[in-house]
Amino acid sequence: MGDSISYSKTDQEATVIPMKEDHMLNGQLKVGYNVQMATEDRFILSYSIHQKPSDSTTLIPHLENAFENHLPKLPQTSMQMQVMEVKQNYEYLKEKEITAYVKFQNFHYEQTRKFKKNIYRLENLVYDETSDSYICPNNKRLNYKETITSQIKHNMQFKRF
Repeated sequence: MGDSISYSKTDQEATVIPMKEDHMLNGQLKVGYNVQMATEDRFILSYSIHQKPSDSTTLIPHLENAFENHLPKLPQTSMQMQVMEVKQNYEYLKEKEITAYVKFQNFHYEQTRKFKKNIYRLENLVYDETSDSYICPNNKRLNYKETITSQIKHNMQFKRF
């Protein structure tokens, strides 16, 4: 099955992906591949095909494949869809000195009044850098306890307070 996290009887290398074309509007999953392209001035410079349905996990393998097989050098700038907003992608682009233009996933939501008025959202709490803690609206301190690594999604690390 390779890197695929699902199985298809008709195409054993494909993966089950929610497609954008859902004419019946029933959220039906279909067998397919995740294709990434590198373009410049509307010309396709490189492409890569992935078994993982999530775009966020394909940026680094795509750029490495493009550099190794098609392009003489990595690009100076990179524009991605907001779904590619993952810390590892930012770190990779920074390490390779590639300027990233990515609109983060919650951009539009964070502009809403509902988001700004929710005083219990982490983004709206006061952060004390010296003690690595947050102060909630009830003036109670949320102290840092531990860092947790999630193996489920991209080996991301989370802080528990």
